Amino acid sequence: MLLNNDPSMIASVERKEDIVDDLESEIAVYLAEMAQQNITKSQGLQLAGYFHAINDIERIGDHAQNIAQLCEEKIEDNYPFSKAAVQEVDQMYHKTRAINAKAINAFQEKDLTLAREVMVDDNEIDRMEKRLRDNHIARVNVGDCFPPSGVIYLDILANLERIGDHSTNLAQTVLGEN
Repeated sequence: MLLNNDPSMIASVERKEDIVDDLESEIAVYLAEMAQQNITKSQGLQLAGYFHAINDIERIGDHAQNIAQLCEEKIEDNYPFSKAAVQEVDQMYHKTRAINAKAINAFQEKDLTLAREVMVDDNEIDRMEKRLRDNHIARVNVGDCFPPSGVIYLDILANLERIGDHSTNLAQTVLGEN
């Protein structure tokens, strides 16, 4: 949406977020029913991990929806983004998308190696967010940034960083840390 100034994607994001919310609710009910059965301690821990995982996946959907709404606001209000800001958001988006895909794969496959890689990648995303915020402040200081655009830019970065955090939580579930 941001790169193409195309608000038509908002409906798709909203639809997918509604589906994720519904699935999270249905899965939570199922997991609660399973937890009431005669299960082992190990199975109980596994169910707890699944509860955490579905919550994290739902929160990722919320952050994706937030980003779509921020992009829609930017487009509707015709807020300019500098070329550097667009490139930075694109860079962080791709890094966040990659960590999320890796976390989902680690969770599905119970792949400890991939889960550990996610932990390292999340540290990179945290550093990237700080660096991009610093870049933004430098642009503001020299007048290269329209202040309302800057607010949206920073909110997009924060939502991407949070997606990275929730992806890390999925990896921690695989590693037995959550």
